[in-house]
Amino acid sequence: MFIKSRGVDAWPMALSGIRTAGHLAAGALLAVAITGTAQAVQHKVGTKQLKNGAVTAKKLHDASVTTAKLAPGAVGSQAIADGGVAAADLAPGAVGSQAIADGSVAAAELAPGAVGSQAIANGSVAAADLAPGVVPGAAWVDSFVLSTGTPASTPDVPNTYSHSFNVPHAGDLLIRLDLDSLGGSCTGGTPYGGLYVDGLPAPQTRKLISPGPEQASFVGTVPVTAGSHAVSFGMDCPSGTPSGLNGVARAWSVVLGN
Repeated sequence: MFIKSRGVDAWPMALSGIRTAGHLAAGALLAVAITGTAQAVQHKVGTKQLKNGAVTAKKLHDASVTTAKLAPGAVGSQAIADGGVAAADLAPGAVGSQAIADGSVAAAELAPGAVGSQAIANGSVAAADLAPGVVPGAAWVDSFVLSTGTPASTPDVPNTYSHSFNVPHAGDLLIRLDLDSLGGSCTGGTPYGGLYVDGLPAPQTRKLISPGPEQASFVGTVPVTAGSHAVSFGMDCPSGTPSGLNGVARAWSVVLGN
């Protein structure tokens, strides 16, 4: 004898001594039918009963597969259409540098300020990687001054208009002192002025100082090491002693070459 429940064949049951349904206790037939249904439910199709590739994209509702239902690495780049994933679709830090192919990200694909100095490894950016003009090229310094030679090593009036500064590396230093007015005198002979770097005379910066105040400029080039330095102006009277020095300095200019 077979008992059917909603179209599902239950297991055949031998009902010894029972000829009709009337001999069954009340509710027994219903219990048998329910039991058969439960056995059918227990044998529904699960993931273990599905072959690989049996469920395709066409058989799934939109958005029915969430990230929680995917195994790690289940979706590779080859499974995503170009432009299918926007920045808003990614969690912060979801894509690291190891997940991006070399050369696949161009400058146009980066947001302004997206890559700061802390994101660049030391020494990884060479001159060839920089756009023209981003970093100034090597400086070239030269000066030609119409002077009468090197100032006195120990001027009579030293350390005038002094200025201190630091340079980041060794190189040739172009120094210039501009004065709105300068005048000097000696008890005998003519006064001369010149520039000094760290107390030493700068070659080819010695110039005659006129008695009456007038505009004047002193320019020279000296090699220096990295670190702190000081420049100054000095006046010397080779044939006498100083009797007067009047001047109004405008500015120092210092340029370091490579």
